[in-house]
Amino acid sequence: MAQRERLTRRERLLYLPQTPSPGSISQRPKTKCARVPVTKARFLKALRGTFGVRGRIAHRLQCRRETVIHLLQRPDWEDVRQAVKQEEEFVLDTAESTLFYCMKQRDDLKIASANAKWLLGRKAIKRGYGEKQRVTLEGGKRPIRTEATIPITALDLPLELRRQLLEAMNKYEADQRKQAVTGKES
Repeated sequence: MAQRERLTRRERLLYLPQTPSPGSISQRPKTKCARVPVTKARFLKALRGTFGVRGRIAHRLQCRRETVIHLLQRPDWEDVRQAVKQEEEFVLDTAESTLFYCMKQRDDLKIASANAKWLLGRKAIKRGYGEKQRVTLEGGKRPIRTEATIPITALDLPLELRRQLLEAMNKYEADQRKQAVTGKES
């Protein structure tokens, strides 16, 4: 027990689960497990067939999900991160093929098709799936208006053009003030 207290936080994350702190709720049964370090080989073996889901990987490694996340952040585990990405891409390929199958069959496979579309809309945005949202600054009931201040000297314009711009801006502001006054009176 004294040796367990001497381990650093990083070392504790590399080993199998610790006993929960008093008062915490744990979903795992409270059994004593041997502390086995999580190696790249064990991780890659546990990764197969999990579709990259961190919780499933942790369950197979008999460790916490946070441990899996911390392991994947290690700089020397780049090859493991690539394997996880490949596993995640596999599930996207499966969803995409399900979607194409449903389109080809034209059967009543609404649930399978909806699930595939849902997954692709959230996980495969880079592949062009998902709802595209565009924000415009014009139109609608409540258009978005912005104001920006740019020093006219920063534009590097000829002196005559600067004068014309300033005159046009002064005229525009005078018209706006005039409309505001006439709008209040009526």
